[in-house]
Amino acid sequence: MTSSLGNSEMEKDTALKEYFRSIMRLTSAAFFLSTFYGAVAELCFTRVDSLVRRDALDVAPATSQLECNIRCVNMPGCDACMYYAVSGRCTLLGEARAPPPGQCPVQYTCYEKTFSACPVRSPPTVDRGYTTGACTNDTQIVGPPSIRTTLPCGQAIPFPQRWIIDAILHDGTHYVFANDRTALIDWDPNIGSWFYKISKRNYYFKCATCVAPPKEALAPECECAPIPNVQLAPAGFVKLTEKSLDTYMVCRQFALLYLMHGMDATGNPQKIVQPPNEQNNVACRMGAWLHRKPAPYTEERLLDLTCLWML
Repeated sequence: MTSSLGNSEMEKDTALKEYFRSIMRLTSAAFFLSTFYGAVAELCFTRVDSLVRRDALDVAPATSQLECNIRCVNMPGCDACMYYAVSGRCTLLGEARAPPPGQCPVQYTCYEKTFSACPVRSPPTVDRGYTTGACTNDTQIVGPPSIRTTLPCGQAIPFPQRWIIDAILHDGTHYVFANDRTALIDWDPNIGSWFYKISKRNYYFKCATCVAPPKEALAPECECAPIPNVQLAPAGFVKLTEKSLDTYMVCRQFALLYLMHGMDATGNPQKIVQPPNEQNNVACRMGAWLHRKPAPYTEERLLDLTCLWML
């Protein structure tokens, strides 16, 4: 694909990216936060021939035992799973239960959750196996994200550039994670997967890199549906219908942001009311609605944007 930048602009952009990569390498140790966020809880899956009764919670598509295991990690109440390579299906199983009186159990093979004596797997590089998808190309790759540091892609330069994390999930699909100041990327040595951690929740993925997302959608699947505006106004505010997307100060006065990955104390998506001076730019990039905050720089992925007027 031919870039629209002139040669001098491309050289300047490349030099800025390389400069920032060097800063990230030199300073990554200074931002080591594993103690702050806590170590990953020991959890793995052990293959067993079982006679205990377990109810099926769900049957989902999967491309590997690892993907099936991760589905079980993310499913409340899941205690074991069964992966069928021929059909590409994953059966998620609940906790062990006593069989009904008079029934003899039938042996089956599954992978049970185990919380001790787990094998320890060494990580590959975080961008190993990464390839661009339909929504970006090689010219937009910034470089691999930093590990165990907040703001994994660093400060996007030059302003108003934005950098995001393009991840490949274990099912092979691409997914956008925000370059969030409260998020980090780490390796789970027991599960054997990279994960994006934010608000005490882990999102597992296979590999990822930082990209400067194109402003225009490169394919139909890279476009966004209209951003929802369904949240109720909190006390002291009324809702406004107008908003200015992809420009500075998206709402005239206050913005109610409903975050996709940030969680509140109850585990639900977080809602944040922000005044005009804390708003910058809400735009669709690679199929995701993202909010870029100016100072300090951060990106947030949104579920909903509601403009408010203070009474």
